[in-house]
Amino acid sequence: MTPLKSTFALALFVAGGHVLGQTITLPEALAAARSHRMSVPAATDAVSASRATGAAATAGPPLVLGAGATSRNGLGATDQDLFIAYSPDLFGRTAAARKMADAAHFRVLAEQRRTLLDVQSDVMSAYIEAYATSRQTVAAAGLFEVAEALFRATQRRFEEGKVPEVQLSLTRIERDRAGQTVVHLKSKEQAALRRLAGAMGTRDVPTSVAALDLAEPEVQVGMRPDVMLVFAESAIAEAEALAAARENAPDFELTALRSPWSDPASQVALRVQLTWRIGDFGKTRSSVNAARLRARSLQAQVEDLMQRAQAELDANALEVESAKARLGSSEAIRRAAVDL
Repeated sequence: MTPLKSTFALALFVAGGHVLGQTITLPEALAAARSHRMSVPAATDAVSASRATGAAATAGPPLVLGAGATSRNGLGATDQDLFIAYSPDLFGRTAAARKMADAAHFRVLAEQRRTLLDVQSDVMSAYIEAYATSRQTVAAAGLFEVAEALFRATQRRFEEGKVPEVQLSLTRIERDRAGQTVVHLKSKEQAALRRLAGAMGTRDVPTSVAALDLAEPEVQVGMRPDVMLVFAESAIAEAEALAAARENAPDFELTALRSPWSDPASQVALRVQLTWRIGDFGKTRSSVNAARLRARSLQAQVEDLMQRAQAELDANALEVESAKARLGSSEAIRRAAVDL
């Protein structure tokens, strides 16, 4: 293949991925992932299920209606032939259950956030990789043009007898190496685009990606999913301690009942029943102590995670500054190559 034909072929090969098809932007890629990745609706359904579970757990005590009859008046609970019973919560069991349900729901919200951030991270990593390889391909194509021009100039000087053949061979090798780099980077770009399609959860592979326009995000360490999960576990432990402390609270019951069916004179009465647990051999005390110790341990884990997260953010800031410096140096190298 002549130098002109090889240059034309490589130019078509590089440009093909950017001319055909539609260029996708990062917001479009993220929107596609939210629509097609099944983990997103799964996390949403889990939140809805948690909300329904919490509503069931925090519902008030039920109203009980009982009706029955016996074949022999001397046997059976004839005073319970018809009754209505209700046990109002006077000692905070429902409040303890509500606190536990809220903490469990917060844990599900943290898991949903982790799922959404994982999907976002997958898409952004694949998108940035595709964009970076596309820019590398363009830069490599420019270097190939430089190598091709240098080869043609050296070939003319060789034909004029001004340079030795070994110098012509060296420029040919550099040109061929630059061409191989373009082909390799183009294949790498196509692979990155396929990985981007997989991250979006679709079979439609984009042919190119638009330039990035990212703003520096607002950092909230407390909203990290791992921190939120430990927060939720700590809240659950505190709720468990409260629920365990309410176990020995008295049971209060109101019952309205009528006389047995066999009683010719129908009578209605109201019964009040108050029941205490006078001893559980230390079960409640141990349960409360265990839940409180677990909550304290988890709170320490939260503080440790917050410190590590802040250190990670500081390290990321340093890496960003280093990457900006390398980018500026690479641009200077590119301009020097073009001038050469």
